[in-house]
Amino acid sequence: MRGRGLERGTAVHSRRRKELAIATPDVPQAAQPAASDASPKKRSFRPGPLLLQAGALAGAIGSIVGLLFTFVPSLRPGGSDNGNSVSAPIPGTNDKATLSVEADAVRQLTWGDFQREDGTPRKYWTGDPRQPGVTIRFGLEFPGYPKGTLFSIRYKLYRIEASKSLFVWQQREKVRMDADGDSCACTSDFIGVPRRNAIYRVDVAVFQPQAKFSEPVVENSTAPFAT
Repeated sequence: MRGRGLERGTAVHSRRRKELAIATPDVPQAAQPAASDASPKKRSFRPGPLLLQAGALAGAIGSIVGLLFTFVPSLRPGGSDNGNSVSAPIPGTNDKATLSVEADAVRQLTWGDFQREDGTPRKYWTGDPRQPGVTIRFGLEFPGYPKGTLFSIRYKLYRIEASKSLFVWQQREKVRMDADGDSCACTSDFIGVPRRNAIYRVDVAVFQPQAKFSEPVVENSTAPFAT
């Protein structure tokens, strides 16, 4: 008896569920727009190409500035307005030293020419008289030192290739001031130049007298010259 009552109850419940399902059919859901249609696509920002373009522009500007400093040395920081003089304070004083190098300061000649013009008899000549080289004319004002004071001058020869200045060699010379020791119209010693077709320049640096191991007080450069 209990078993059949359980079966009848189960059948009744099953029939009711079917009727409920028929009375309440499933209502179709409205189609939802795709996520891509609901909102516009956002473009992603990629800084890489922009940074590369900015870097290329900065590099080009740096190259142009380097070329200007190479071929127009007076444009370097410290250069004077007239384009051929540089002034700098003399350490320990209230004075300034001024080094002037004109655009036509370089004179090309051979070692033989230099010895002959220097008055050296031919029998005392040394080295190869065909060795090419230059002399540099420059003006120097260095107040505060008596007549006869020796000033140490350094010449550095550079070969110019594209925007680069390649060091070749250097030499030093001692010069004495004229008049009361404040200024001189100087001409350098013979500065040898390699035997090759190239563009060069010479940097002239003046040191403070009796100041060993010091940095140059004032520096200037010649205009580039071709050999």
